[in-house]
Amino acid sequence: MLPVALAAGCANADKEPTTGATKAAASGALQTVQVSGDAGKKPTVKLGSTPTKLTASGTRVLKPGTGATIAKGQRVTLDYLLVNGTSGKEADTTWGKSKANFLADPAKFMPGLANGMIGQKVGSRVLVGVTPKDGFADTGNQQLGIAADDTMLFVLDLEAASAPLAKATGTAVTPPAGLPTVAFGADGKPTVTIPKTAAPKKLVVQPLIKGTGKKITKGQTITAAYVGVNYRTGKPFDSSYQTGNLLDQPIGVGALVPGFDAGIVGQTVGSRVLLVLPPASGYGKTGNAQAGIKGTDTIVFVVDVLDAY
Repeated sequence: MLPVALAAGCANADKEPTTGATKAAASGALQTVQVSGDAGKKPTVKLGSTPTKLTASGTRVLKPGTGATIAKGQRVTLDYLLVNGTSGKEADTTWGKSKANFLADPAKFMPGLANGMIGQKVGSRVLVGVTPKDGFADTGNQQLGIAADDTMLFVLDLEAASAPLAKATGTAVTPPAGLPTVAFGADGKPTVTIPKTAAPKKLVVQPLIKGTGKKITKGQTITAAYVGVNYRTGKPFDSSYQTGNLLDQPIGVGALVPGFDAGIVGQTVGSRVLLVLPPASGYGKTGNAQAGIKGTDTIVFVVDVLDAY
C-alpha cells in the first residue's frame, strides 16, 4: 500500500509547491477525469484523455463534506484509490483493506497529496492530481507501477482529522525514589539526571504523566518526542528535542529496541514514560558504537507519546 512505498518518494517533501495558483492551473485537466460511485464506496475512475498529464498539482472537490476544515500538520484518516494518469490503471487502494493515515504537511509528506488535503472539509470526496515532481520526486515508484513521468490521480474520502499533541498531557504520577529524574526547562527541553546508584538489572517502565488518550496496541505507529541518555555517562545520545524530528515508527514489531517496544505498548496517548533499559533490553552485547553505547551500558529514555494510529 502507498504509505509503505512513500518513503522513497518524500525526497522533495521540503519543497512545498504553490497551492493557490497551482490548484487553479490543474483544475482544467482534472475536470476531464470521470469519477463515479457513491462516497464511502470504492470509486471508478476513467480518464478523459490518455494519458492525463498535469502541469501543476491540484484538487477537485467531488462531494463537499460538512466537517471541520483540515489544517496543515493534522493527520488525516481516509480511504483512497490511486490511478496511474498515463495508463488509467489502478495502482493502489485502501478499499477492501485498512484505512490510511496521511500527514497533511507538504514538508513531511508527498507535497502534492498533502496540499490536496489541506483546506478540505472532513467528509469530502476529492480528486487530487499530483505531478511527478510533487509526488515521487521525478523518480517514480516501481512497486506501484508509477514511472518517473506519470501523473498520479487520487480519489480521497476524507473521514477524520486530528493534530498530534504538542507534549504529554494528563495526570502526573509520582515515581518511586532511586530512578533517574526528569526536569523540563523553560525552552521545553528535558534534562535527565542519573542517580549515583547502580543501574537496575531489569527493565523499568515508569509513567510520569498518565495520558487520557487511547491505549497503544502492538503494530500501531506512534508519534513521540523523546530523549535517550546513557546511564553510565549521564549524557544524551539521541533526542528529538535537538534534531526536531519526532519519532514516527511502528511499535511492538521490532522496529525499535526491545525495551522501548515493551514499555510503550499498553501506554495511553498523552503519557510521558520513563524507561530504563538494561543491555538485554537495549542494544545488547554489541552496544551502539556510533552512539557511544557499550555492550554493558544501560540506557534511559523519556518518551512523550503524542499520537498513535
